[in-house]
Amino acid sequence: DVPAFSKHLQIHTLGEKVVGLQYVGGDDTGGVMDFKNLAKPQLLIRISIPGPNNESHVLAIDKDATALTLRDLISLLNKKKHSIHFHAQYFNFYFEGQTKAKDALNLGKAIIDLEANRQLVLLPKFLSQNDDINEAYSLTLVRLANERREYHSSKVRSARKNKKRLLVVDRYRIVKKGLDESIVGGNDHVPIDIISITDLKVNDKNTKQFIIEYRKPQNTATTTQVYELDNQQECQHFVQKVKYLITLRKLQGI
Repeated sequence: DVPAFSKHLQIHTLGEKVVGLQYVGGDDTGGVMDFKNLAKPQLLIRISIPGPNNESHVLAIDKDATALTLRDLISLLNKKKHSIHFHAQYFNFYFEGQTKAKDALNLGKAIIDLEANRQLVLLPKFLSQNDDINEAYSLTLVRLANERREYHSSKVRSARKNKKRLLVVDRYRIVKKGLDESIVGGNDHVPIDIISITDLKVNDKNTKQFIIEYRKPQNTATTTQVYELDNQQECQHFVQKVKYLITLRKLQGI
């Protein structure tokens, strides 16, 4: 046994790295506190966040926190990640396996009213003209899903000279624009619809290049092309952005 600390001491003045806690109440526990019985019953909410990092978080919510809503989960996620990654204006929750756009959950729904299978998916919204673009684009996943982005590249051809291309990615397609002055018949090429892409990856042999496989309109056969971007970072960003758009469109059924 060791003597108890004086009640007037502050914890940062103790000068000890390890201290013990003893309950001195008048029950029959022998002076030992039963922490297990003091713990509040909790609900465990698992939230999956598809994206370049494919995150998954589990939040423990007290069952007696009846006022908490799905909107509050967004604040709890930001707190867990120690910065603002999500905003209720630009994200929606869905039940796992029910991620069509029409299945978005009401953010005012009480957490205790969720179904027994508390598996949620958090997805960014596709923005409208009424949204604050500057605010929305401060959130990485919202920007990745919505920003129209240009990439300078060269189409790699095995037997002929490479052709310079400007690739413009939006929510629906990849537009290819020729940058060579000698192109006959115009500089625009048939765009690649996001939903038509069957495979996309960084080239293992050259990390500035990506390999894309897709189906042309009204054609069941696939086409494979190789493009080289200015640097490895641009190539990685292109692949991440397009893959994320593919994932969103599959999950949302659009």
